[in-house]
Amino acid sequence: MNKKISNYSEKLVLGMLLNIPFDGLQWEALYRAAEDLKIYKNPLTNENKIELKKFFENNLVNTVKAFNDYLDDKMEDSFSKTKKNKQRTPEKIKSLILNRISASLDFKDGIVSSLGFMSLPQNSKPSLKMLYNTCDRIWRVSGDQSTDFSFYTKRLILSGVYSSTLMYWIQDDTGDLKNTEDFLNRRLEDVSKIGKAKQFSSKLKGLNFDKKSFPFKILSSMTQNFKSKNFENVISKFKNFK
Repeated sequence: MNKKISNYSEKLVLGMLLNIPFDGLQWEALYRAAEDLKIYKNPLTNENKIELKKFFENNLVNTVKAFNDYLDDKMEDSFSKTKKNKQRTPEKIKSLILNRISASLDFKDGIVSSLGFMSLPQNSKPSLKMLYNTCDRIWRVSGDQSTDFSFYTKRLILSGVYSSTLMYWIQDDTGDLKNTEDFLNRRLEDVSKIGKAKQFSSKLKGLNFDKKSFPFKILSSMTQNFKSKNFENVISKFKNFK
């Protein structure tokens, strides 16, 4: 690992997101961020560019994953500072989701571009895995300790709640989170009715999956819809597990 780049890795990814509206989600946005941060004393050489790409294993998906991990960390850090551990689970989930979106406010244009990029068919598997990891973290931070089959159904339903809320926020141009919070309150009714998810369990038991393979075996039938124009189709399927 390049220590120089590693020291700037978080700022590099955030800078890249800010440059995406101008350069698109491509390596040029990363190079521009590196120049803005003055990671190198002189203008970037081809060797520097190769070094930057290599840090992300020559895969733009890893830059999106790094940003996704950053938002997950910010979400949890913000929640831990609010001392809302005594709230009911739906309220904890609401706080976590709003904290995550709040951490996204300065990067909205970049997020829109990254969603389009991650919706490409070849990126559907890592995209679904990122969504699963985020929802898994939300449940764990909110105190979920389930080990039975509801472990999976909870994460499936929350995937729909979070995804639809994110899409609503993207389309909301008011500049604050009030409308998004109202929308999320309505969506959280799905979580309050989570017992209904057990009806879905019998349909999943025959898949013989473990936790590591879960996001792929359950959601593989959705990947053909994971295109920029059909992203809401995926969300719709996430939302209606009954």
